[in-house]
Amino acid sequence: MANDSFNSDGSTSGLGRSWSSYRTGIIALILLVLAGGAWYLSHNLRNAQSSVLQEQFSWTLTAATSTTGTQTAVVLRIADVDVPVGTYRGTCTVVDGVTWKLIEGELAAVICQKETGGTEIGVFSDSSGTLTLQEGNVVGTDPATAERGDFAPIVQRI
Repeated sequence: MANDSFNSDGSTSGLGRSWSSYRTGIIALILLVLAGGAWYLSHNLRNAQSSVLQEQFSWTLTAATSTTGTQTAVVLRIADVDVPVGTYRGTCTVVDGVTWKLIEGELAAVICQKETGGTEIGVFSDSSGTLTLQEGNVVGTDPATAERGDFAPIVQRI
């Protein structure tokens, strides 16, 4: 601190810095680390909670007889309880994360496809943790380019 001169408030001018400058920087760094840690814990807890929830859902897809084309009866199994969802036109497949990916907020899903698109049935979790069974449109048959959206609740609460 040979090149520093002290001001009347105890701060220095020149190359050095006062203790209050260092203290402000240290406090800002601590707050940044705490905020990052809180986000990391929150994110990991949410992911762990989602994977535990995902394990509670499974689907049963059964070909249904029809004179108007291929149909599939869809049943959602939640914690060992079967919930009949409905019969959908086309061939249905479970969204397994390989061919089709779950979309944001979706915990489990089935896509029923016809010639140029179809219907998606999914279990969604919102930010409050409320689960809803929703039905949406699928436009296109290629998982990489198909548009999925316009979801509306089938059942308000599961």
